[in-house]
Amino acid sequence: MATWRLNRMSLSKQPGRLSATGELQNFRFDAPNFVAPPRILAGYAELKVRLTPRVYAAVREGFMKTEPVLDTQGIAAPEFAPTLQTTEVGVGCWLHPRVLAKVSYEIAQTAGSTGSWGNVLGMQVVTSFRQLQWGWK
Repeated sequence: MATWRLNRMSLSKQPGRLSATGELQNFRFDAPNFVAPPRILAGYAELKVRLTPRVYAAVREGFMKTEPVLDTQGIAAPEFAPTLQTTEVGVGCWLHPRVLAKVSYEIAQTAGSTGSWGNVLGMQVVTSFRQLQWGWK
């Protein structure tokens, strides 16, 4: 039986106006027919600065890299998916204590490809809802 294993490490530091977060994850797919099973290493680091009590700016760098694979028949590959790297720059504004509007631009680079087809300009409105107390009784 094949299983996924996850090793994860998170880091967070928030001293006042400047905050930093990051995460590193290592996935390993334990398949029965592999000597060197498929593995994925992924992570990100984010820096955020509060410009005013309602406005912030942030930058995030992320990546996903795969490891070499080898099966029991001797078939090998240096990687089973291309390496992916992203950089995102954005600003956000709290419109209400539970409503955030943000605009960001993400630059995505995939190993072996050129151009800016993967880049994204995003605009989001993010909100949260209080739990419906009557809905769960």
